[in-house]
Formats: sequence, structure tokens, C-alpha cells
Amino acid sequence: MFALTYSANGSPDVLTYQELPDPTPGPGEILVRNEAIAIEGGDVLLRQMYPPPAPNHVVGYSSAGTIAGLGEGVDGFTVGQKVAVFGHEGSHASLRVVRACEAWAVPNGLDIGSAACVAVAFGTAQEALFAHGRLAEGETVMLQGAAGGVNMAAMQLAKAAGARVIGTGSSVAQLDALRSYGLDDGIVYPTETLREQVLELTGGKGVELAIDPVGGAMLDQVISCTAEQGRIVLIGGSSREKSLMDAVQLVLGDRTMSGFMLGKAFHTPRVHAMVAGLLDRMAAGELAAVIDRSFPLSDGAAAHAYAQTRGRIGRII
Repeated sequence: MFALTYSANGSPDVLTYQELPDPTPGPGEILVRNEAIAIEGGDVLLRQMYPPPAPNHVVGYSSAGTIAGLGEGVDGFTVGQKVAVFGHEGSHASLRVVRACEAWAVPNGLDIGSAACVAVAFGTAQEALFAHGRLAEGETVMLQGAAGGVNMAAMQLAKAAGARVIGTGSSVAQLDALRSYGLDDGIVYPTETLREQVLELTGGKGVELAIDPVGGAMLDQVISCTAEQGRIVLIGGSSREKSLMDAVQLVLGDRTMSGFMLGKAFHTPRVHAMVAGLLDRMAAGELAAVIDRSFPLSDGAAAHAYAQTRGRIGRII
């Protein structure tokens, strides 16, 4: 197989395209011939900051393709079937092995690039909005960094649930482009007046729910934007900064904060079924995976470099 590997952290230049031995599925595993690989925020973060567990490490969470082999004891899948899959490593390759419990059949009519984007981005958004955020019809949600992959999914899901969506972004043009995906109001960041702008948009009340994949120095302002009994859900730390917050804000505003990592739960029946439902909704045209640009695997270093640029709208495949 061919893969993008790295042996030390750093810029996209540490990625090397090379040939490696083909993997073999073990019991309960499937071998997938990748056709689309979604670059997730965690892929970039791991390559930048977390030492690889071994030389020639293959990074990557999400991909989709065709089953090329089945390990012992795998039921419900067949060789030649299209699947979307997740794993904690190994997506940036022409072949990968994943656990069968972290694979989903691609519904008829759904293109393979869109299928690769569902599990992490749409799954995380669904969990953040409804399982942790308890979003209800008529409430307002604020998405910090609205053009990110998870939040572009979240704005579609929130809008479909009857919520109002406020989002922050890097420019007016970027935010205007998001309106067709469910954004109602946009705020350009970085700004020291986030709270004031949110209060103005909400009649002084604040938002019922804030979703934050950014963290860092802005977290305190994000908390202050939530209403009495509001909820804040942390889903990442893309700012790469230490998150700062005044915890007394939670007490005085009767607010709650939670965080989670969905990658730990894809194999569980509830989350697995949730992702399957999202794939069905996308196949039915209710949701859209917005893809900015696609690269060949051999040009993966350039794909990672492009994924780090600001102002983009959509996923990198």
C-alpha cells in the first residue's frame, strides 16, 4: 500500500509519501481500500504536537472506500461493499484495517467523499447539540469558529431542529457564505466585544447553547455569552492555547459546561446507530458535506498545508 507517514512532529513537510506492506485484518476487523480520506482537525493536531508512537506512523481518523477483506468473525459486511470507517490512526493510506464495529455501510446514492465526512464531523455535532447541549426547538446556539468542519455540520443540524444559529468567523465574506447552510447571524473575530454583540443579537438574554471547538483565551467570553441556565460544550482546542475561564461565571449564571471525545464511543450501539442515521439523512439530501478541495494522497503534505489556512469553507479530502 501507499501511505503518508511521519516520524517526528512538525509542519506538513514532515509527511512522506511512501510504500508500506499491506495490512491484514484480524478477528473482528475489515480491510478497506480507501477512496476518500477526510482530513480532521485531530489529524492536523496530532501531526503538529503529539509524538508518533513509532517511526513511519500513519495518521488519520476518517475515510471511506470499498471492503477488500474480512477478518474472522465479521458479520454484516461483504467484500466489495462501500463503507465509511473510523479508526484512531491509519486513514492516510490506500489501505487500512479498522474494527467492524467502527464501520458503516454507505447508503445508495451517497458519494464516497461525503460519506468520509460524516462520522467525526456530523457525529460530533449531533452529540454536542443534542446529547450534551440538549438543544430544543426555538433556542439559540452560538458556534465558535462556524466554518470549521464540525460546526458546519452543527449549523445544518441545529437549523433542521428549529434553532437559531449565531456563528463567529474570520471575515464577513466567510460568514455570508455560511448563510445557505443555516447561519442566521455572524460575528467577525477576533473581537473583544463578543459578549456585547451576542447580547445585542439576543435582546440581552444570551444564547441557550454555545459550541466551542477553539478554546483558548476566548473561552471566558464564550461562557459569558450564554444565558441563565445556558450550556457550553467543548469539543476541541484548535487555538492551541491554554483555555482560560472564570469558573464563577458558571455558578452565578447557573450554567453547565461539558466536553467529550466521540472517538471513544463509535463502537457503542447508540453512537454507531446515530452515525448510521446521519449517513441516511445525508443520502436523502437533508444534510450536505461541504467539500472545499480534494488532493491525491501523493500530495498529502499540500493537503495538510491547505487545511491549516484560514478563511476556507468546507472539508479537505
